[in-house]
Amino acid sequence: MKPIFQTEFGDGNGNCWAACIASITEIPLEEFPNEPENPFPPIEKVLEKHGWVYFHANYTWYWLRKLKGIPLVATVPSQAHENVDHAIVVVLEAWERSLGGGTEHAMVLKTVHDPNPDNKPYDLAKVKPEEYGMLIRRDSLPRVRP
Repeated sequence: MKPIFQTEFGDGNGNCWAACIASITEIPLEEFPNEPENPFPPIEKVLEKHGWVYFHANYTWYWLRKLKGIPLVATVPSQAHENVDHAIVVVLEAWERSLGGGTEHAMVLKTVHDPNPDNKPYDLAKVKPEEYGMLIRRDSLPRVRP
């Protein structure tokens, strides 16, 4: 992973998400078009061209516990704009279950890169990421052969 900082800023118009993806994949940020209204299709095309797949892992939190040390793109509230999400790169450091053996859990996350150099560090014990995504090399996925 090579930290890359965002080059565009604004109320919902920045390219922090693309900068996080570029940081993890090491694809040049300039290859990612900034289309704030619908960012995923153009980013998906760039990822596909370079052999990567973005997996939205928001509803698979239980399985994230197996991914210690793997960089994830997480969205947190922006420090600069109200009601705007900001993307950062995090890693899972630990997974803790409740002492009573119940279903409650706690993911201990660490920020490894914030693409906005003007931000203060996020305290992920207080600011819980809202969504997670991970990047997988397409050639590492299993294939069904006819």
